[in-house]
Amino acid sequence: MTNEKETKKDKSFHLDLQGYITSEYDFAQKTAEHLMVEQQKLVNIYIILNAALYAAIFFIYQIILSSQAFSNTTSKSIIYTILTLLFFIGVINILKLSRLRRVWWNCNHIMNKIKDVYTQQLDSSENIFLWTQDAIKHTFQEKYDSIYFLSALVVMVLDSFALGFAILYAEFSFLFAVIAVFVLLISQILYYRAN
Repeated sequence: MTNEKETKKDKSFHLDLQGYITSEYDFAQKTAEHLMVEQQKLVNIYIILNAALYAAIFFIYQIILSSQAFSNTTSKSIIYTILTLLFFIGVINILKLSRLRRVWWNCNHIMNKIKDVYTQQLDSSENIFLWTQDAIKHTFQEKYDSIYFLSALVVMVLDSFALGFAILYAEFSFLFAVIAVFVLLISQILYYRAN
């Protein structure tokens, strides 16, 4: 009788564990999907913001050329402020994108760990899942052509050029602006890849 109770207890534990593992996998999968959507929203909003603020800069130029409503120093300071704002918003977006990428990677890791558990339970020497943790490491982390990296690269380029233009409007040399753009771009790429 006690043997029968222990067997029922083991089965119910196994069923509860099965449900928990399934729920954990579903949660990780839905979170990973949500992160991909959020990442694309961040990039799209930043691109729209860039377009709007560059349109504002163009509008300021048109006002300056047609009516001289602003003094040259006032218009330069407004344009400098807009470009600096774009730069800082871009850097913040890179930090956010880097964090979203890290959380996506953790979700992916959880899903692959669960798949590893199922593979071990199948008593099969062959892995039936195409996407394993090792495959993801080699395809995702090593490549510069992943969707995450390319989306982040758009933000990196836009905020680097915003900084370069801001430096030019602050009346520093063109060479200094070019160097600043490349240093910022490379440092953002290295930061993004390291996280």
